[in-house]
Amino acid sequence: MNYEPLNLRYCLSPLRPCLYPYRQFVSYLFICLISILSLSIQAQSLEIIREAEIPSYTQVSQDRRGQIYLSNAEGVVYRLDTLGKKDLVYAPSKVSEVSYLEAQSGLRIFLFYRELQCYTFLDRFLTEKSQYCLPQEEIGFAQSIALSADNTLWIFDNSRFSLKKYNPQANFIILDTPLDLVLDFRNYAITQMREYQNTLYVLNEKKELLIFDNFGNFQQSVKAKDWTFFNFHEDEIFGISEDKLILINLYKNEERSLTLPSDQDWKYLVASKENTWIGFTAKKMYWMRLKK
Repeated sequence: MNYEPLNLRYCLSPLRPCLYPYRQFVSYLFICLISILSLSIQAQSLEIIREAEIPSYTQVSQDRRGQIYLSNAEGVVYRLDTLGKKDLVYAPSKVSEVSYLEAQSGLRIFLFYRELQCYTFLDRFLTEKSQYCLPQEEIGFAQSIALSADNTLWIFDNSRFSLKKYNPQANFIILDTPLDLVLDFRNYAITQMREYQNTLYVLNEKKELLIFDNFGNFQQSVKAKDWTFFNFHEDEIFGISEDKLILINLYKNEERSLTLPSDQDWKYLVASKENTWIGFTAKKMYWMRLKK
């Protein structure tokens, strides 16, 4: 038997003036559904699920197991437990602010004291294992410093305006890249420097993100919006701009954002386990997850 195709005009007569032919109507609904889903993804936001008061701090770092480390203006380092309480404490023999704190490896914690031009290694129990001072003959003044994956140090030498890679075991400069030909050395201040996946990222006070390869060659400068810090999560680099967490893929031209609770003055943020984030204000830390 032959059947006539379904005629929507008779099935949905109240909507007759605005109906399309059947196939066009289904396509229209599909496009609308995709648009709604896209808007939903773009509008994702984080909600606070837990909070805890923390001691005053100037630096934050996280190891591979997700444990949080804080350091303060006196050089004291704290490890926090899962509730945000002090778990372990390290107090240095000399009072000086920690300018750079790196605990990523989990087996050793690296501390750099810019004022003293010295650095210290702690074990995972925050016991001091070794302490060294940078040689002034080879390194004038290290404004910023970062650990490299090959156990050497990246050093931004402010007095000679150069990027150096230094082997502390051999007391030898491996690489020395003058920067005066690619950067303006006048009033140049570095706020953060970190190596990630064989690339060095440097943030300056002008909110510019400078990118160097693993040989110290300058690659490019990227405007880092309003970032006062940056961090990494898998293949993304992220920072905060206004009340948005901006995540940029390192290998694709893709950017996404998550809306942060707007009633907080966020100082730092780390990615935690099970799709949660930990945000820091001056006095508290907050555990957050995607709002359902």
